[in-house]
Amino acid sequence: MLTHLRLSGRLKGIAALLAGQFDECGDPAQIDELLLEAVRNLNIPVVSGLPFGHGEVNMTLPIGLPAVLDSGNLTLSVTEPAVAR
Repeated sequence: MLTHLRLSGRLKGIAALLAGQFDECGDPAQIDELLLEAVRNLNIPVVSGLPFGHGEVNMTLPIGLPAVLDSGNLTLSVTEPAVAR
């Protein structure tokens, strides 16, 4: 999937790549290398191991909303509500 996104140009313009947990999906070091390879020319931060994806803990992460990634404090804050009232 990452190769397709990279080749189709869909990764251009992203501010960061956030990846969840990859439990029982292979060698974690190889997975990290695949993530880094997908964005190697984009000069963006890559964070993996977040509590969503293929792991036991699967938090909801709204797609397309503005967010702030603070790598110093290891936080991700969504800055707009995910639903309207």
